[in-house]
Amino acid sequence: MNAFVEIISVALLITDLVLVISGRLLHSIRWVAIQGILLGLLPLLLHESGFGVQMLILAVINLSVKGILLPLLLIRAMRKAD
Repeated sequence: MNAFVEIISVALLITDLVLVISGRLLHSIRWVAIQGILLGLLPLLLHESGFGVQMLILAVINLSVKGILLPLLLIRAMRKAD
């Protein structure tokens, strides 16, 4: 297993533990955004046959949706609910 993949796996476990003990919704959304970014990086690190254009486009879309778009929508919905 690649060392970067192991580091990301440990980081994901740590963020899971932080999410469990986190009491504030905004902090939880930010931690989920970090998880989305880490999960978006995994396909790039696990892909062994090199990077193609399709792989890079998929990774950028994955990172932007999981790490940016969904957390922004969650924050917006949280603020509208207040």
